[in-house]
Amino acid sequence: VPGEGKDEDEARAMVMLGHKVSTGWSPEDELNTDLDVRLACQVAQIKLIESLRTDQHLIYTVNVDHSRNSLAPFGLVFTHMSCHAERADFVVQSALAEFEAIAHSDEEGPTQASVTEACRSVSKQMAEWHKRARGNNSYWLFWLLDAWKRYASGPGAGIAAVRQSQQAAVAWVDDNVERVADAELFGMRVEDSLARTPQVFRSIFKQRSALVMLPELKTKL
Repeated sequence: VPGEGKDEDEARAMVMLGHKVSTGWSPEDELNTDLDVRLACQVAQIKLIESLRTDQHLIYTVNVDHSRNSLAPFGLVFTHMSCHAERADFVVQSALAEFEAIAHSDEEGPTQASVTEACRSVSKQMAEWHKRARGNNSYWLFWLLDAWKRYASGPGAGIAAVRQSQQAAVAWVDDNVERVADAELFGMRVEDSLARTPQVFRSIFKQRSALVMLPELKTKL
């Protein structure tokens, strides 16, 4: 039996769930999808902490994050959890059941209130993050770089296509920089995105894969 007569750390397993997220090539769709998924990950993490760690004591740690390579038309959502090795399979099923509950939280039921509260918490966190980010020069440098990349990867080749991409990138920055900097407008985008949380879960968390890593008994994570 894994962990029998051993230190608790020696019986730990690391569980990872993966979900693919399509973003498409449209800059507007890309930004909206990235925000939707980013917020959904934060809601998922709050709910997993609440359910699997605080209520059921099934996991030790959990992190839900969205990763996407620059210019890629898709991203990946990873859920990492550490738990007792004997509980790994049950933890996977419990996490997926939690995602399913969030996906249907727009229906009347016990999950609706807790998801609404989690969304309120995420909204407050994002407001604080935006307040710090918009005063940071590195944030704006990366924002400008990403805006340029979106159009530099557009279809076409040759000098004319390059110039067209450059013009499109400049136009995108001019049209969006004030919207990104405005705290009220950013808050409205966050609220709109959080309102779509159940739909985001229904579209993203359908396809999945799970990996359970069991360390050697003498290996501490």
